Amino acid sequence: MTEETPASGGVEPPRDETPSWPRQAVKAAAGAAWQDLSDTGRRWIAGGRGTAHGAWNRRPPRIAMVARLFLVAAAVAGAVSLLAQAGLSGRLPSGLDWRAAAAVLERDSRPGDAAVLAPAWAERARAELPARVPIFSLPRYADEPLLGVRRVWLVSLTETPHGRDGIARDIAARAAASGDSLRLGALTVTRYDLAEPSRALAFLPDRLSSAEVKSGETSCARTGPATLSCPGEGDPRIAREVRDVAGAPRACITAPPGSAATGPVSLSFPSTPMGLLLEGGAGVVGRIPSPSRAPIRFAVQVDGEEVAAVELPAGAPTWKRFETRTGAMSGEPHLVTIVLSTAEPAGRTVCFDAWTVP
Repeated sequence: MTEETPASGGVEPPRDETPSWPRQAVKAAAGAAWQDLSDTGRRWIAGGRGTAHGAWNRRPPRIAMVARLFLVAAAVAGAVSLLAQAGLSGRLPSGLDWRAAAAVLERDSRPGDAAVLAPAWAERARAELPARVPIFSLPRYADEPLLGVRRVWLVSLTETPHGRDGIARDIAARAAASGDSLRLGALTVTRYDLAEPSRALAFLPDRLSSAEVKSGETSCARTGPATLSCPGEGDPRIAREVRDVAGAPRACITAPPGSAATGPVSLSFPSTPMGLLLEGGAGVVGRIPSPSRAPIRFAVQVDGEEVAAVELPAGAPTWKRFETRTGAMSGEPHLVTIVLSTAEPAGRTVCFDAWTVP
C-alpha cells in the first residue's frame, strides 16, 4: 500500500495534541481567579469609599481646618527659617571683618568720601565704620545726586550677591576709575573715583545763618549761628543738621511745618546765586508713622513766585526730590524762599535741602 501525498503539495500543519479538558480547566481556573480579584477590588473600593465618607462626615469645622493648615504652614516656615539661619552665620561678616573695614576707611578716607552699603540692609556698618564717613544705604544710586561726594567706598557683603550687584553697577557707571578690591573676610571694599561729582553753586543749609525765618507773620528768634526758635507749642526749633532720611544721611535744614492756626513756616534766603538748575529734596524725620494723617506741603519760591512743590505723606519715610530750570536767572542773585505747611503738625519735622547748579 502506498502513502498518499496531500493534494496541495505543501507541509501539513502541526496538530494540537493537547486534550481539550486541560484547556477547559485552565480557563475555568483563570476565570475564577479573575472573579476573586474583581470581588476583592470591588470590596476594597467600597471599603475606601466608606472610609472616605466616614472621614468626611467626621471632618472638623471649617475654621478648625483653617487653623490646622495655618499651624502646619507656620511649622514648615519656621523649619525653613531655622535652616536658613543656621547657614547664615557663615555668610555674614564677623566682628573682625568689620573692624578691618573700619581700619581701612580710617586710614585711607578723606573729606569728600562716602561709604555705600551693598546690600542696603547691612546696617551694622553704621556702628562699625568711622563716624566721620557718611554712610548711604539706598537700594539704587543711578539718580541719587551724592552732592559733595568725590569718592565712594563700596562696602559689600561678598557672600550675598542678591541686592548688591545693582548697587555696584550704579556706582561703577558713575566712576572715572576704581581702585583694587580688598577682600576682608566676608566683606569686599572697593574705592571708586566719581567722574562727575555733584557740586553746588549755593547750598541752602550752609546759608541758614543769613536766612529770615517766620512762622506765619511772626519772626523766629535766632539762638545760634545755625539755629532758630519759632513761637508756638513745644518751642519749634529750626537748625542745620545731618539727619538720616530714607536710608541716606542728609545735610539739611530741619524745621516744623506751619499749621492753619500759626500760618506756614517760611525760610527766605536773600541774594542766592543762581545757575542753570535749582535742585533739592525733602522728607519727614522723627516719629514714623506719625499720629497725623495730613500730608506736608513743601514749596519753593524764587522772587515770590512758586517754581516747585512736593507733598510729603504722613506716615512714609520717603525722600522726595524736586528740580526746576533757572537758566533765565543764571548769573544773578535772587531771593529763594522755602514754605512748609500742613493741616496737622502733630510734632513732625521736615528735613530739606536745596542747591543751585552752575
